[in-house]
Amino acid sequence: SRFSPRLIRSLRKQLGISQKELAALTGVTVGAAHLWESGKFRPKDEKRRILVALRKLGRGDVKKLLEERRGG
Repeated sequence: SRFSPRLIRSLRKQLGISQKELAALTGVTVGAAHLWESGKFRPKDEKRRILVALRKLGRGDVKKLLEERRGG
């Protein structure tokens, strides 16, 4: 599936997360997440699969994932 910068940004907004949180969930740097949204860089296959999986989750699920990542 194709991920445009606008689609990535709208997914992030829909999930109510920051670029830093998106980066943590996808296993990339904040800089990479920013470059995805600015259109200067495209997510590789593995990262696209993660983004597709995130699209299927709700805000609550994503918040739980982030808590687990933080060890909370």
